Amino acid sequence: MPGSVLERLSSLDRAFFDIEEGPLHMHVGAVAIFEGGGLVRPDGGVDGDALRHYLGASLDGVPRFRQRVHFLPVLGTVWVDDPDFRLDYHVRHTSVPRPGTMAQLQALAGRVFSQRLDRERPLWEMWIVEGLENGRFAILTKAHHAMLDGVAGVGVLTALFSLAPGAIDGRQSHEGQRGRAPTRYEVARNLFDQRVAELPVIGRRIAGLAKPKGRSRVREALAGGWQVVRESTQRSPSTPLNPERIGPHRAFGGRRLVLERLKTIRRASGATLNDVALAVVAGALRRHLVRRGVDVTGLSLRALVPVNLRVREDAASAGRVGNHVAMLVVSIPVGEPDPRRRLELLREHTAALKQGSHEVEAAQVIEEIGDLGPQGLMGLVFGVALQFLPFHVCVTNVPGPPVPLYLGPAKLESIYPLVPLFARQSLGIAMVSYDGGLFVGINADSDAVPDLDEVLGDVEASEKELAAAVV
Repeated sequence: MPGSVLERLSSLDRAFFDIEEGPLHMHVGAVAIFEGGGLVRPDGGVDGDALRHYLGASLDGVPRFRQRVHFLPVLGTVWVDDPDFRLDYHVRHTSVPRPGTMAQLQALAGRVFSQRLDRERPLWEMWIVEGLENGRFAILTKAHHAMLDGVAGVGVLTALFSLAPGAIDGRQSHEGQRGRAPTRYEVARNLFDQRVAELPVIGRRIAGLAKPKGRSRVREALAGGWQVVRESTQRSPSTPLNPERIGPHRAFGGRRLVLERLKTIRRASGATLNDVALAVVAGALRRHLVRRGVDVTGLSLRALVPVNLRVREDAASAGRVGNHVAMLVVSIPVGEPDPRRRLELLREHTAALKQGSHEVEAAQVIEEIGDLGPQGLMGLVFGVALQFLPFHVCVTNVPGPPVPLYLGPAKLESIYPLVPLFARQSLGIAMVSYDGGLFVGINADSDAVPDLDEVLGDVEASEKELAAAVV
């Protein structure tokens, strides 16, 4: 510890801590289902100790998984090594009762995702689930959003896998190699030294803002920031998706869409694949609201859509954790009855956001200011914004590996991602592409959305309706 520089949480990482309260648990995750590959016994059990060792050894290359958060008032929040790290606390082993159906697995996932992560430990868990039908097993993962975003999560998960089946032995875990925890004095001194060292950097950045390029960037950021504020403070239509309070219990479910069919829609329409995915979501939400008796005529919902800010090399690196995203608010035209027209409206709207909006620039500048200033600033801004219901639903779409992956000898069959629920949001929709499929995971407040199975059916019906209209 002495002489080393502790890594501070970025302002955005810290914001996910600050807005986590009550039933708002800010973890991301996934339900990954595997073919047995020889790891599953005839009775449906798996060798949990061997899998636990394999997973722990695979994650040794990502130091964040052995670190916990250390808070210090005023000076900041940092990642420190956990001297009491125990792999068996983080990698757990459970089962579902036979026949081990998808419905049973999803019910278990809902219970696991309802539980808040322990902030006194490294902020992640994996649950090995045995007993699934057809000789399969699953791994439920959850990690705090302060650790990583969706792109980083995909990168970390792929670090566990290989492109060809193999054995699960041979990797050496360093679980026993534990460092000591720094004292509060050492953390405080380290953070103080970092702040002092940053003073010249702050000075150079302030000077850079006086130059023509800097002034132009500030103008763009101010324009984008004003647009965000204006949209956030507009009164949003009330819908069953947005109760005044959400409860502590989660329901989780997933569906697989055929990626090539979505690409065919993209080619036929001239839209992007992300536009197509949003159009499927728009159709599904329209069906859901109509079924609940909502008059959707002329209704547009706001979707919070994270935008990856990494360069390509960063996105491919499993070691790059943390959050590197900007948040766009996209208008979802659920009131449009024609699926083709819904897609056209989304394509026009997202193109305008990319070309004429400066919301991404504003988010980058705000994060830079937050990183150099008080760490709680971003969380305060985000928390205040949430009071105005700036968006109805969060929708995230992350590109994943296009080829099959293996955990030892077991092939990854499917993976359904999880995005957390924010204040007054009863549905969160996450998508990831993998091996010819677009896997949709829906996280829901089980009290506000008692019909999650029907919502998942709405997603499938919307995709078929869109394909029939466009192709």
